[in-house]
Amino acid sequence: MKHHFIQLDDGVSDDVKTASNLELVVATVVLALLLQIFWRCYRSFYLNHVKKYISSSSSSAAASSLELSRIAAVEEILNYTFKDKRLLEEALTHSSCRQSISYDRLEFLGDAALGLTIATHFFHLEPKLNSDQLTRLREKSAGNDRLAYVAARLGLYRYVRTVDTAPLNRNVKKYEEEVKQGTDHRNFTVRSPNILADIVEALAGAVYVDLNFDSAKLWTIFKDVLMMDEIKLPKEHESREIINGAQDELYGLCGKRKWGNPVYTYRSNPNRSSSFRRLSLIYDYMNQLSVLNEFNNPLCLFSCSLVKGRSQHETTMTCSVEIETHDGMLRQEGDEKSIPKDARNSAAYLLLRSLQQSSTM
Repeated sequence: MKHHFIQLDDGVSDDVKTASNLELVVATVVLALLLQIFWRCYRSFYLNHVKKYISSSSSSAAASSLELSRIAAVEEILNYTFKDKRLLEEALTHSSCRQSISYDRLEFLGDAALGLTIATHFFHLEPKLNSDQLTRLREKSAGNDRLAYVAARLGLYRYVRTVDTAPLNRNVKKYEEEVKQGTDHRNFTVRSPNILADIVEALAGAVYVDLNFDSAKLWTIFKDVLMMDEIKLPKEHESREIINGAQDELYGLCGKRKWGNPVYTYRSNPNRSSSFRRLSLIYDYMNQLSVLNEFNNPLCLFSCSLVKGRSQHETTMTCSVEIETHDGMLRQEGDEKSIPKDARNSAAYLLLRSLQQSSTM
């Protein structure tokens, strides 16, 4: 029996080598594709995220630098340094910046706070001022027109953040130009933009909050901001006009409250003659009827002249007024006057002030 032995080749067959090379090529191609995909993903991520982040960081840094300069400038104008800078940023942000909190809430608070501090100031400054005078002084000091004028003089609008407000910007610019020219506000051709008053009120609100709602300190700061030294108290003749209407005002108050009508009594100067008292009362009576100028009687004209002439020298009178309220009888004596009407108005005015101070009105 013959045995046949086959000798195995130590090498690899051609078919096997070809398959191995093909696998290597495929693996290389797949790897190349994966690397390409990875590069594209990385590049896309870099452009869409990393680069934008770097860009936004740079912009934020620039914006922060701008905000710091804006804040510093306004603090210098107010002569006040904020403990919480975010309050000032909010006070300088218009509602057109929809991605940020606007100054609307601070404006609301500042309006009320300024009104209170100004009213308190004038209330303590001059006790003789009545409610009408106090109201007019508050309006002169913190009305919209006054606050807009102050904002224009201080140049506050340039520090406010706005978006797409070109028409408003032009209107503010025209108004600021007229203010800079020193034109009398009564002759302004441009109406004061509301935003200027809003800015001052918002800043007042921000300071008020930063001061932990201390109105006394708020007044210390804003009396200079509002240029209060330009606000003058009513002149003597203006006060006299208000006093002259006190008699009618008291009569109206009694009717409104269903009190008894005012009753006036006179106390004449002891040196006054009976004839003068009669002439004085006649003059006053004719003055009430508004018919003084219709009398052509020489005796009447002489009598009226006598009353006026003598009243300036040696004759005076004091009037007292009484009213019956639900709580009882009230009586008030007026200042010494030379004409009965003035004496009555004086008594009525002082009684009205007394009612005001006791919060009865």
